[in-house]
Amino acid sequence: MKVILAIVGLSLAISLDAQIQIGTKASVLYSTAKINGIADNVLDKSLQDAFDVSLFASIPLAKNFYLQPEIGYNKKGFEVGQSIDLNLFNVDLPIGVAAVTEIDYIQVPVLGRLQFEYEKGGVYFLAGPSIAYATKGQLRTKVSAIIDLNLTRTDLDMSNSDYNRFEFAGVLGTGAFLNIGTNAKAFTEFKYHHGMSNLLDDPIVDLEIKNRAFGIGAGFQIGF
Repeated sequence: MKVILAIVGLSLAISLDAQIQIGTKASVLYSTAKINGIADNVLDKSLQDAFDVSLFASIPLAKNFYLQPEIGYNKKGFEVGQSIDLNLFNVDLPIGVAAVTEIDYIQVPVLGRLQFEYEKGGVYFLAGPSIAYATKGQLRTKVSAIIDLNLTRTDLDMSNSDYNRFEFAGVLGTGAFLNIGTNAKAFTEFKYHHGMSNLLDDPIVDLEIKNRAFGIGAGFQIGF
């Protein structure tokens, strides 16, 4: 019991001595999907580029270790399709039809942050779980030849029971920062998102779709 009280007291002392950091960041997000089932071997998948913006707080718990809750808004999706090569005047012309799925999420990661700080800056590592809620979605079809031409745009009814609006995921990340003045930091960050829950919730269809994404971005944080 005395040991537990000592650990709690030490953590509180470190938290009071260190500053809570509040920050914001924005990233370019590249996403795709892990597809298992009937469509796995017949469809080509490619990355989709979108965005991720978020607010966060870094709360000191121990020396070099922080709890970092975040709340963000991002767009994740994937493209699947089929393509053929058409030989025209002895020139190979690739022609394909693709379906692009784009889903907007409000995402709340709760991460552990291991940070090593030096005189002018430092590095950090992130890991932890995340939960997200899909606010809206869109399915876009297009044909590709020399240029891409959009064919249709259809809004997805995310309230339909076939869709799983909640997504559970694991997050890993790393970054480097520079100290600006006494209490502020500017940083760059790389983050990987590994979806664990299925986007579809239809037991009849033999198809599993799980998000995969990575982002590269920058941000700013300040201590209070």
